[in-house]
Amino acid sequence: MTQKPTLLDKLLRPWASRISFQTQSDGQIRKSLRAPERLEDRRVMAADFTLLQDINPGVAVSASVPYGMVSVGSTAFFAASTPANGTELWKSDGTTAGTLMVKDLIAGPTDSFPNDLININGVLYFSAINPTGERDLWKSDGTTAGTVIVAVGVFPDSALVGLPVIALIGNNLFFTGTNVTNGGELWTSNLTTGATSRLTDINPGIGSSDPGSLTVFNGDLYFAADDGTSGRELWRTTGSTLVTTRVADIWPGIEGSEPNNLKVFGNTLYFAAMRPAEGIELWATNGTSVNLISDIVPGVDGSLPSYLTEVNGTLLFTALSPVGAPELWKTDGTNIGTVRVFNGFSTQDFVYELRNSFTTIGNFAYLSVGTDSIPPTLPPTFRAWKSDGTTLGTVQATELTAGTSVTDPQEITRVGSLTYFVGTSPTFGTEIFVTNQAPNDIVLSSTAVVENSSVGTVVGNLSTTDPNGFDSFTYTLVTGTGSTDNTLFRIVGNQLQLNGAIDFESTPALSIRLRTTDNANLTFDRIVSVTVTNLAEVLGIVVAGSNVMGSQRSNVRSITVTFDGLVDITGNPFEVRQRGGTTPMITTAFTTNTNGLRQTVATITFSGALTRGIGIGAGALLNGYYQMTIDSTNVKRSNVNLDGDSNGVAGGDYRFGTVQSDRFFALFGDADGDGSGTIADNNEFRRTNGRSAGDPLYNEAFNFDGINRIAIEDSNELRRTLRLRTLAFV
Repeated sequence: MTQKPTLLDKLLRPWASRISFQTQSDGQIRKSLRAPERLEDRRVMAADFTLLQDINPGVAVSASVPYGMVSVGSTAFFAASTPANGTELWKSDGTTAGTLMVKDLIAGPTDSFPNDLININGVLYFSAINPTGERDLWKSDGTTAGTVIVAVGVFPDSALVGLPVIALIGNNLFFTGTNVTNGGELWTSNLTTGATSRLTDINPGIGSSDPGSLTVFNGDLYFAADDGTSGRELWRTTGSTLVTTRVADIWPGIEGSEPNNLKVFGNTLYFAAMRPAEGIELWATNGTSVNLISDIVPGVDGSLPSYLTEVNGTLLFTALSPVGAPELWKTDGTNIGTVRVFNGFSTQDFVYELRNSFTTIGNFAYLSVGTDSIPPTLPPTFRAWKSDGTTLGTVQATELTAGTSVTDPQEITRVGSLTYFVGTSPTFGTEIFVTNQAPNDIVLSSTAVVENSSVGTVVGNLSTTDPNGFDSFTYTLVTGTGSTDNTLFRIVGNQLQLNGAIDFESTPALSIRLRTTDNANLTFDRIVSVTVTNLAEVLGIVVAGSNVMGSQRSNVRSITVTFDGLVDITGNPFEVRQRGGTTPMITTAFTTNTNGLRQTVATITFSGALTRGIGIGAGALLNGYYQMTIDSTNVKRSNVNLDGDSNGVAGGDYRFGTVQSDRFFALFGDADGDGSGTIADNNEFRRTNGRSAGDPLYNEAFNFDGINRIAIEDSNELRRTLRLRTLAFV
């Protein structure tokens, strides 16, 4: 049979930059891998992504031309080229610092051309050329020391056999190996013992069966191979006994059906195969028998099913229309359930993938579609598409096409929360890029603001968490749920500032809606509650005489300050002086407690100058008016200073006794606290005169000398007060 090379070229177009094609004497087209060429600078698409690293600095011809990208855990592995090291194995964690060469397999600028990269149970396996020109099988854990050879010089040219060429069942690693005695056959390596050998010789002697498209299905290994007499057909090696047999001879005779694009979906293994009557169409096997699923394009050309990919519980694939235009199809495993999804591409279009399936991200399969230019001497242009398996859900991937000049999206690969691909930039040439992910949180450094703070007061600094780790962000207040109090705030740079008056008593908590926007206009909103801090204020002051709370000013031994809530007091903020002149400051001490209303109460006592120091009367202020100052910097709530001057703003010392009406004075014998020595005070003294402590008529307010008995000394001191008549406020 003579296969039409134009259709097969459409099928294999993704490899065009790295594979050469030759038509054999039997009419079959074979392909061989050549070293990756420098890609020309192409106009393909603008995309929302960031350069991870300019691996080979410069533009176009000095690009690193990454290829073979594969995800292993949170790491993307790929091959890339630099002048110093040649084409070697690289890795990236999505950051510039984390994008680096894993190992220079051939030291210096000589290329090792890593290829066939595949993730097997969290370990990277790949092939690479050794200094003798043979291909070795390697594995890597992402470290230099952990990148080691599995088998030396046995790996074939994978472009001849079809990806993948490595598979794992249990502890046995299967791969396509070759030697001069047996040609290319199925090999195995025991991961525990390291023993590596040829498993079977399907094409006896020096002939090669070239096993390819190695796929594990129901615990067995399925692959395409040529035994030399039946052509290339579907084969199986049992995982338990390692017995190798042909599954079916789909195209009897020497030509072979060329099975490829093997894909496990549910309980069935699907693949593309060729037969004279139908051409290349979609087939399936349950392990014992094979059957044609659908003859999508009747006749010898066939539809060339490719890139079989599971998405949203359906098997999606590409097929060529009768006129050669790529289409998207899906199947449920039946002829009637094999239907076209999308036919919006033209005959100039081709699907551009360097692997045997699409990348699935969320509910979509992503693919690159190229369009041949007119005239054809110009490079093709490309677009990114995605499909959820429905006609309406098959659209251009506009989220990858915003705002940059990078073009040529290839090898779209999902790694963790990031999407990588190879692209071409006018500035950097062909390098590896990572698509921008939306921010996933906003952090406000402080969510509390003091009531009555001035406009422009900084509430806190805004920052963003983002999967990319390298974006820049702008912040805005946006309407929506939770934006009730947005008008009271403004954003300047990354600072949230007050834009209006706030008062604890009316609004103890405020709600705002914040938005962070990255440099690709991807956003994240968060509702933030801002707590209004009630300014600490002095609620009330009581001047205490003797040990009795009341109005008398005869024995003033303490003053009690009650704050409007709990406060933190450091040092001694209480300063007491007698008004007038330059009298020395009175020594004070204080104790605190919390009352039943959860208010801090400070009791200040006196000693030293201007106090009496006799017996139990010690610490009573001498006659005169006094003033107390409370240092606001030593009284705080939520680390905010006391609003001492009651102007609604933190700070400002509190002063008591600055006006006569504060009644902060001491006057011995002034039992009623009116600031004068009057007949009423004398009458009160007469009732208590001669009385001792314990007597119901004993009044300590008249105990001047502190001997617990009202006597002549107390009477003499009272006479002086009566002669003074009224205490002057100065």
